[in-house]
Amino acid sequence: MTTNKFKLLYRDPVLNFQKFSHVECSFAITEEKETLFYFTDNINPPMKVNVNRLLLGTYPASLTSGTDAEKAIESNGSKNSLL
Repeated sequence: MTTNKFKLLYRDPVLNFQKFSHVECSFAITEEKETLFYFTDNINPPMKVNVNRLLLGTYPASLTSGTDAEKAIESNGSKNSLL
């Protein structure tokens, strides 16, 4: 059931989205009950985000205060995944 409520989870220029570009998103729920969003604008490399970690604030501080390279390599070491 949807509540029709939205919450901004992350905003940063490192995403490099264009103002009028379309972003496609899909999601998966892991065995550990974590929600992962996979998204792309078909311009930049596809990225993913762990929604649970964003909501709980468990990403390293470099996610918001690090360099673009640090933000792009966060948890899985892939420069094609944001988080």
